[in-house]
Amino acid sequence: MIENEIGQVIQVNDIKTCTNDNCNLNSFKWIAFPGIVQNSKFDTHIEERDGRRFCIAKVQGRVVPIERMYAPDHNFSATLNQNGEYYNNDHMQISIYGESKQYYKIFVLNDRAVKVYPNDYEQDRAYKDLTVPSSDYIIRTVKEENPNELVMIVSHKRPFKMNTVYNIKDFADTMMQMKQDGYRIRIYNITIQ
Repeated sequence: MIENEIGQVIQVNDIKTCTNDNCNLNSFKWIAFPGIVQNSKFDTHIEERDGRRFCIAKVQGRVVPIERMYAPDHNFSATLNQNGEYYNNDHMQISIYGESKQYYKIFVLNDRAVKVYPNDYEQDRAYKDLTVPSSDYIIRTVKEENPNELVMIVSHKRPFKMNTVYNIKDFADTMMQMKQDGYRIRIYNITIQ
């Protein structure tokens, strides 16, 4: 995580994806900061340097501070057991601490986004503090080719619906729209070795 001199936090997460028949790993960056870019203009192009291809992307627009988008008590933090460092078949637990009662959705991202909460064992309802999983079930980690994954938590003060599974592009588009619509989003890195 990077924090610049005026206090704006910029977070960059590198996600590896398999994009061809040889299963070479390529990557893209997921970038989040506490502001919403409005009236944006995108410019992207591919450059080749030293035999490698790079996607160069620039965005220009007006940044609205994120504090204006939320009620004062619409905030939360989360912790992951084992500090987010897991081995195959470990039990994962996520504890969320809200400033008010909120509705939460939790996703794990690798090559796609999969909702792990709410689920068949736990219904969607508002909580101030929440621990997933409940005592009715466990979440076990599964080692993939790429050991780096993300846990993304989305919250709102009123009920909302989301799909169970997304491809990464659709999920990124959905998250950007939800952020503009006042949903709180937190991203946590995990490793499964």
